[in-house]
Order: sequence, then structure tokens, then C-alpha cells
Amino acid sequence: MDDTSLFCADGEFEHRSHEILSAVFLEGMSRKAAAARYGVHASTVTRLIERARCSGLVRVIVKEPQNADNGIEALLARQIGVRRVHVMDSCDDPGFARAMSAWVASLLRNGITIGLGGGSILSEVGRSLEMPIASHLSFVQLVGTYGDSTPGSQPQEVLSAFGARCPGSRLLYLPIPALLPVRELLDQAMHMETVNRTFEAMNALDMAVVEIGSLSDSLNSQHFGFITKADAEELKDAHAVGEMCCRFYDNCGTPITGNIDRRTLAATWKTLESVPELVAVARGADKVEAAVGALRSGVVDTLVTDSATALAILREHVGSLLPQELGLSPSDDWSRHPGSSPCGKAPTTATHDPHVLQRIALSLYMEGRSQEQVAHLIGVHPSTVSRYLADAERRRIITIEVLPDDIAAVSPGTRLEERFGLTKVIITEGESRDPGCSGRSGAMYLRDLLQDGLRLGLAWDPLLRDLVDDLELTDVAPLEVSQLVGSYGDVIPGTEPHELIRACAAKAARSITHFVPAPAIVESPELAAALRATPGVQEGLAAARASEVAVIGMNAADGASSVLYRYGHVTPRDIERLTAAGAVGHMCARFFDALGRPVDEELDRRTIGITWENLRNIPHVMAVVNGVENTPAVLGAIRSGIVDTLVVDEETAKAVLRAADETIRR
Repeated sequence: MDDTSLFCADGEFEHRSHEILSAVFLEGMSRKAAAARYGVHASTVTRLIERARCSGLVRVIVKEPQNADNGIEALLARQIGVRRVHVMDSCDDPGFARAMSAWVASLLRNGITIGLGGGSILSEVGRSLEMPIASHLSFVQLVGTYGDSTPGSQPQEVLSAFGARCPGSRLLYLPIPALLPVRELLDQAMHMETVNRTFEAMNALDMAVVEIGSLSDSLNSQHFGFITKADAEELKDAHAVGEMCCRFYDNCGTPITGNIDRRTLAATWKTLESVPELVAVARGADKVEAAVGALRSGVVDTLVTDSATALAILREHVGSLLPQELGLSPSDDWSRHPGSSPCGKAPTTATHDPHVLQRIALSLYMEGRSQEQVAHLIGVHPSTVSRYLADAERRRIITIEVLPDDIAAVSPGTRLEERFGLTKVIITEGESRDPGCSGRSGAMYLRDLLQDGLRLGLAWDPLLRDLVDDLELTDVAPLEVSQLVGSYGDVIPGTEPHELIRACAAKAARSITHFVPAPAIVESPELAAALRATPGVQEGLAAARASEVAVIGMNAADGASSVLYRYGHVTPRDIERLTAAGAVGHMCARFFDALGRPVDEELDRRTIGITWENLRNIPHVMAVVNGVENTPAVLGAIRSGIVDTLVVDEETAKAVLRAADETIRR
């Protein structure tokens, strides 16, 4: 079969391509094996899969896993009373961290706030996270800096490791020692603006991840700096067994509230109790007593540990009940426990963590990674990934459908193309509450569009950060990448226009960048005119006008949805005036009405960036959007005639079609 025969001239599928898709998705055949069976190149199979996903011909549904704890995990959770226990099947520290990072990645969602403690395991987990994970998160340091700690285990290093893997993250540090010599210094520190801001964020955490520390570690290494002999005696007299975030407790999990507690700069015990999901990590025989105390405290919701430590915790907590509960004799080895995975061996009846299964499915089917890449991510052999996928399908975490041609032909994307004369509508695979899916799908399409030397213009939008992060341009060089609109200032780190331009240019060797060194919106038309007259801005805007392809975002004009309003670039009075004039959305900081006509000449005169007519003259404009709240903006934008390619989630695409029908009826 000739490779090109798989695709019609317009990119749609020949009927026989269904055989290849069915082999890959329904039979579980690898891309290389499918290519060999049907006599095509493996790269052709990859392109076929990508286009099938974009067109809606293949539907992969990855569901949120239900609570399916069993074996040692369920027993430990039931005996001690925590919500969940996750036993990582790995023998060495790097393998444990990689396995835990895959599980942690399954918990991360765009926009949530996460508290992080310190420790070498958490630092390695952060470094092991594979990008992209989630964007626009806030990471909060829960404990001040340590004293003589192992390199890489400082809380601020943990924060930086996680932040580097999550685009556009906000990092809130505590740049003060965790333990201070006197209470008065703590009082002074609490009045610092940086410290105050971090403690305020602790009251709004969605989850926290901390390491459990043993008392012996804390005393022997002077880990926290100012532990005195009197402190050590106080802790021993109070029968302390461990700490979380430098808050010590006894073997019943009761916090120790002595002099040392009053000199500690860290999240309080009450704060830790109030976190909706507190994940605690314990690994090693020296952490067993501390882990039992932490679990008994009622603070911990989820324990993450390895198999040997889990078994030791059970022995410590339930003693003689363990063999009977597990159905083992006292001499039985852990590796014979059903569902466990001893070092170097995978059990024939293994049951895997459902959250890890979900993460694997997302990596393979939503993010396009190979089985080899996923295997490296979770620290297993590639052949093991197939067993994980089989388990995920058996537990209905993954559902795959290859649809007939006639169903794909009437997808919302096709209907939008036909109705509004759009060149291409790409329906993203995720849901409207997962904005990252739009960026990933946009990157896939843009990769095929770009050619050597092409002039690319980028506007600002949080979704475009995801697109740029996922863009792979190893075979394209160089590009000219231009900033379409001025800077926005107070936005999520990593999403400023100049940051997007540099990140995109770095994807293609020897690319040239052009910037607009001015704010997007200024206080007066006179100031805007003066800035436009400066040589740097003139050069940047000239390059923007010369773009051959523009990639932009869009938002609804109302205050709740507009990112311009959210980050303070337009005022409530501006929004009131704009909506009264009929504005429904904005692109490149230019507001427009329901018919795609520009609105508010005064604001336009204060805006520094590509104009509405400049945008109309660019040959190819791709808009990336997510969320039904942006429906009026999408409808107005495609009516303007400026946008020819739309990347949108299915729910919003259907909402746009319904809104268009309502307009006709009215």
C-alpha cells in the first residue's frame, strides 16, 4: 500500500485506513508492527493516528479511576484509618521517585494550590516529573530553610524542581530558617511581606505533599539548624518520634507544643489538619516509627511508601494480626503477598495503582508519548507498560472507539468548517475543564504547518504556553518569531509574550526573534502614540505585520472570563463600557462584537500591538480557545473572517453551533 494513499487530498481518511487504526487501538498492536503488517512506514502510522484524533475518527476516553485499593494498601489504610495508601513497586531511591512522580502527576490539575515540604525524595520527585504536567499552579513552601541539609533537599529547591516542570507556576517561598534561636525573631519574620503572603496562601491549599522525618535524623544531623541540647531533651521527654514540616509529634500523633514549636517558621499543625488532601512520604526502616505516629495523628490523608516500609509499618502497628490478615505465615516473604511487586520481578496477579494507570493512559493517548518514554517515566521495562494498559482497560479506566467515516464526517468540527468557511477546525481530545488539551492539539497541527524560514506571529494567552511547550520542531529551521502585541506585566510567570517568543524560537535552531518592547495597553492614546514612534516598537510591529502565520488566543469580554480584566489591564469601568457597546470578546487585546466588528476606538488607540486590519491581512490565523464561557467570543471571531483555523474543545464547539442556530431563529 502506498503511504500517500492513506490520505485524500483534503487530509480526510480513505476507508481502508480504519484497518490500521483498529489494529493499533483495538488490538493493541505497536505502530511499528502495524506498519509492517500493512506495508507502510511507521511515521505514516503516526501521522494517521494524529489526524484521526484531530478529526474525531478515534475517540479515547480516559476516566478518573474509582477507588480500587486492595491487598496491603487497603489493609494498611483500614487498620490505621487513612484515606489511601500507595505502595510504589521500586527498590532504589531513583526508581521510587520516578514511580511516585507518575502518581503525583495524576493528581495535578491546572490552577490548584499545592503546599510542599522539604526532603531529598520530594526534590527527586519534582525533577522526575515529565513536562507538560499541568499549568498555572501555585506552589507554597510549607517550612522555612533547613540548616546543614543534603544538597537538593532544601524546601526551596523542592519548590523550584516542581515549578520548573509546570508551566506558568507561581512559587511562594519562605526565605527564613525553619527554626529560629529566639521567639522574638519569629515574630519579626512574620511581619515580612514575603512571609505573610506565603502564610496566607497556606490557608487556601488544595493539597500538600510532605516527607515524614524521624527524630534521630533531626537530632543527629542538626537538620533544622538551631536545635539546642535543651530542645533535644524537651523532645525526648515528650516522647517525640518524628516530624512533618518541622512540627514534632509523639507515637500517638499528638503534636508537641513546647519551646521549639514556638520558634518554628512553618505551617502550623492546625494548618496541616485543614489541608483537603495531605500526602505524606515515608521510605526506609528508620522512618517506620515516625510514619506510624503520623498516620495515627489524623493529619495524613494519603501515605506513599515502598513495600518493605509498608510491611514494617503494619508490623509496628498491628503486630500479631498481620499474618492472619494477609493470609501469610510469619515466615512468608513479602514478595509472596498477592499484588506486591518484589525487586526485579513483576507478579503474575499484579494490581496496579489506578492513578498511575490513568497517568500512563494520558501520557500514551493524550500526550502522544511512546511506550518506551512512558516506561522510563515510571521506571519499568517497556513490556510492562502493555500489562499496565491491559489492566487499565480491564478496569475501564481507558475506553477506545474507532468510529465509522459517516460519524466522523458530521462532527462539530466539520459542521463549523462547512457553516463558516473555516479552513480547519481541530476538536481537542480533552474536556473543557482541561485547557491544556487545546494547547497540545494546537501544537500537533502547527507542527505540520510550519516550514523553514516561515514568519510566525504569537499573541499572549495562557493556552499558548501549553502549545509552545508541546511544539516539536526538530526538522524545521530557522523561523522568524514575532510578538503580535505588547507585554502584559503582572501575569503568570512563563506566559509573558516575550517568554513565549523565546521559548518558541528555541524549538527551531537559529531562529530570529522580534519583540514589541512596550506595554500592551497604556493610560492614554498620547502615550501609546509616543511609544509606537520609538525605533524598537516600530521594528517589532513591522515584523508582526509581516507574519505569514499567527497563533492567537481569545476570551469573552465579560469580567469573569477576560484575562485582560483578570490581570488588571482593563478596569471594571472599561468592561462596562465595552459590553454596553456590544463587545463579546477580544483577540490580541482588540475587542469585537457578535458580528466580528471592532469595538471601542478609544481603547484601540491606547493599545500597542497589531491592529484589527493588520490581523486580517495575515494569510493564516489560528485561534486556540477552551471553555464554553468563551462561546460568544468564538462565534464573533469566526464571523469576523480573520480566523481560518480554530482549535477548540468539543463542548464549546457544540455550544457555538447552538448559539449560531439561536441567532438565526431570533
